[in-house]
Amino acid sequence: MLSKVLVTGITGLLGRALRTELPTGDIEVVGTGLTRAQGDVRRLDLLDTASVEELFAAEKPDVVIHAAAERRPDVSQADPDGTRQLNIDATGTVADAAKKVGAWVLYLSTDYVFDGENPPYAVDAKPNPLNFYGETKLAGEHVALREPENLVLRVPLLFGAVENLDESPVTILAKGLGDAPSANCDHWQIRYPTFTNDVAVTCRGIIERRCDNDDPRGDCLRGVVHWSGDEAMTKYDMTRTICELWDLPSDGLVPVSTPPCGAPRPQNTELDCSILEGLGTGQRTPFREALEPILRPYR
Repeated sequence: MLSKVLVTGITGLLGRALRTELPTGDIEVVGTGLTRAQGDVRRLDLLDTASVEELFAAEKPDVVIHAAAERRPDVSQADPDGTRQLNIDATGTVADAAKKVGAWVLYLSTDYVFDGENPPYAVDAKPNPLNFYGETKLAGEHVALREPENLVLRVPLLFGAVENLDESPVTILAKGLGDAPSANCDHWQIRYPTFTNDVAVTCRGIIERRCDNDDPRGDCLRGVVHWSGDEAMTKYDMTRTICELWDLPSDGLVPVSTPPCGAPRPQNTELDCSILEGLGTGQRTPFREALEPILRPYR
């Protein structure tokens, strides 16, 4: 049965991957954006309740993937009001509008809902965010899950095809690398960089299972699930990988084993992904394999 999927934030880093990976013979995609909306992307201000309800009523989606968010911890800390509006208030508007048209919501959340003290984190582990970004995403989870049919998908650090190197915390590491890179690099925080294409494929698998009435395993896709890359890396490790891909020396990179400045970060928020692994729903691409073509145009 054809499922119409409405994706908020489809012009963003993850949204573009969803736009590419989701459409199949069984899935039709409608995308919304704001500042970069053009072509067939619907321009939508998620803070305008009437506009959200009007678009949802017109499109009548079966599923809503809510990917729009303020995801930068330091920006969130500096602009709490704007972050609260987008990460919490807009989530409530989207969830309410979806309920009115009979759609369920797949809400994209973050590993930053955890404090990094006791990894790996199961889906029922107690959240304890250390920064305002994590607090707002956790509050967004609570808003989305007021409707029991909805699903929260927590993911960690994302990277994918970028419009500029600043767009991802992974690709920005390549910015300014000269022929003999020299820089201090965080070697304290352990991340699990996750390819946006893999998240998009995982979302498609979730939707297909949830919309297959003959698949009883779809019943476990409510509440909270996790998906993540499985390679533990610090920014130092990632920068060294970039140097290797670009045939640059990495001797000038200095590992720094103390917490970074800025908004507080958890040290290790490894996610337990056993639910989706058990369903065979997720996809993982090796970090180097995914990153090389992304960075190739910027060498």
